[in-house]
Amino acid sequence: MSSGEAGDRSGWAVSHKQKAADSLRDEILLGMKVKTLRFDNESILNNMEGVCKIIDEVIESTVSNGGEKETGA
Repeated sequence: MSSGEAGDRSGWAVSHKQKAADSLRDEILLGMKVKTLRFDNESILNNMEGVCKIIDEVIESTVSNGGEKETGA
């Protein structure tokens, strides 16, 4: 097996393990009424303005709903 194949499999496992851990953390935070936003690295590096706009929109919608979880989000 080449190192590239090993890297691909390792990345797959880490990605799935990370998603499971993220889901658990999200569930715990949601129980504390904390909303989680996730952005990929590419968006952070290449579209910071867009990321900030999304964050602002989520904050604004949360505040306008009295801090309650937005329906359908």
